[in-house]
Amino acid sequence: MHGVSLTRVILHGFSDASKLAVSIAAYAVTTYIAAPVQQRLLVAKSRIAPKDQSIPRLELVAAHTLSRLMHHVKEVLKGERVEEYHCWVDSTTVLYWIKGQGTWSQFVRNRTKAIQDKEYLQWHHVPTADNPSDQGSRGMAPSKMGELWFRGPEWLRTQEEWPDQPEVTENSENRKERIKPKHEKQLLVKVKEETNETRDTLLSKYASYWKLLRVTVFLKRFIHNCRNHKKYKGPLMTEELHAAEKFWIIQGQATVSRADVGLKKDEEGILRCVGRVPHYHPVFLPRNSKQLASLIVQQVHEQMLHGGVSITMCRMREKYWIPKLRSLAKTVIHNCNVCKRYLKKPI
Repeated sequence: MHGVSLTRVILHGFSDASKLAVSIAAYAVTTYIAAPVQQRLLVAKSRIAPKDQSIPRLELVAAHTLSRLMHHVKEVLKGERVEEYHCWVDSTTVLYWIKGQGTWSQFVRNRTKAIQDKEYLQWHHVPTADNPSDQGSRGMAPSKMGELWFRGPEWLRTQEEWPDQPEVTENSENRKERIKPKHEKQLLVKVKEETNETRDTLLSKYASYWKLLRVTVFLKRFIHNCRNHKKYKGPLMTEELHAAEKFWIIQGQATVSRADVGLKKDEEGILRCVGRVPHYHPVFLPRNSKQLASLIVQQVHEQMLHGGVSITMCRMREKYWIPKLRSLAKTVIHNCNVCKRYLKKPI
């Protein structure tokens, strides 16, 4: 490659896999001014195939390994006149994953993302008979390795003779790796939610559940005093705070309706979870209950002297049942300013 008459270099990489091994090989096609085009094996690599993987996955592993090898060769040959980088695989399934758009399993998604990040690589399909890496993946005695292994396919030097590319479409192997939507058990049925600007304003305005209850009591007092001759005055009563709490719980439960999953209304019209544990019927609160669930978790967290996630959840579940409570408790504790101040590590 270091001859003075070298005009261009094109790199071709091949990959293949079997249940035994994964094999890749890279070839350099060099063009000179006063000499014929030459092609030769530049570098090859093979490894034992991972266990308990399907053939399409192994082929993808081989393609991913090839992309990393080609990137390494590109870095090593920075000073050379390398113009193009071509990668060849004999699996249309792998080509569909690399070129297609879809939501795949994490195994496929991670490797295709790494391959697609190397935009300079051009991917093609090669027949198995013309794939030199097939010899490395299936195993062959050194004495039987011929020109295909050491020089690559003869058509490499002439682009007009390259194999015709098949139409790459989705097949059964691709569909096996497509992420299936999770059909979770339908616990609740959403109903049309009526907008209430006053309610939403109160929830977004106050960052304390205790203050929200007190403001609600004062509003209810004002409405009652405007409509009745008997006026409510003096300090707030426990009954008034319980009524305010009941009001907000019912408002939070307005986005769901009962289904056959053990939700029943008590005599106050509050939905409770009724399970196998006797005398344990916690109040049900949906996760999307207009910030109400977050305010209650924050209040309990402060009552427990800014305890951790487990102790906050334990106290919460004495009275409430909130889906995905752990993640909600983590979010609330993570945003707690007091905890941030005392848990901050020194610089």
